[in-house]
Amino acid sequence: MLHVRDEADLARAEQTIRRSSYKDTDNTLARFNRRISVPISVALIRTPLTANQFSVALVAIGFYSAWLFSLGHYWPGVLGGFLSLAASVLDGCDGEIARLKYQESALGCWIETFGDYSYYLAIFVGLTIGAVRQTQWAIFYWLGGTALAGMVLTFGLLIYLRSRITAGRPDKLHAIARDRFKAEQTWWSRIIWRISFVATRSAMPYGIFALSLVNLLPLVIVLAAIGSNTYWISLVLKLR
Repeated sequence: MLHVRDEADLARAEQTIRRSSYKDTDNTLARFNRRISVPISVALIRTPLTANQFSVALVAIGFYSAWLFSLGHYWPGVLGGFLSLAASVLDGCDGEIARLKYQESALGCWIETFGDYSYYLAIFVGLTIGAVRQTQWAIFYWLGGTALAGMVLTFGLLIYLRSRITAGRPDKLHAIARDRFKAEQTWWSRIIWRISFVATRSAMPYGIFALSLVNLLPLVIVLAAIGSNTYWISLVLKLR
């Protein structure tokens, strides 16, 4: 509980409320993103906008980015990369709005999870089509299919684990997985945990945007085909 008696207390209270929007599981890039998203969320709490409505808007931006990627041209790819990155930075706003408005719920967490998963699937479908159009190599259909299969298996496992081992707190899964992977300090565990960091909603769009600038978006499909399947297999072994 915060007691506000004067202007100095008000400033300290606002800083405390802002810090409460951060998560213990936030990685370095996620914390950097929150420096941008928190002021936006603070401004939005004065509006009727709800966290769930904001999540839906982010899904729409993600699908538009996917369509731009599917065109297979340089400038649409750069714009898609930029919008994808912008959606990543703003991705924290829905959770922050929920916490700042005291609207947190398991339903909201599931809606955000669905938004994240649909974002990944849409983006990689768009990137796969765009890679084929850009290179004229049909093999990218196979690579894209392999990447999507790995993602679907990963998402299925994560949904199962959220309902199975988080005791009704689906937001705690990341912390549980982090503790499992870091408990055994082997080179393989460290590599897999790094892969999971690179594939997060906070980190991956930076890489996609960088590759779009140098016209190497098809490389994303190759890396995703390897990384997604490596990750779900490791997830089974670590959290069995």
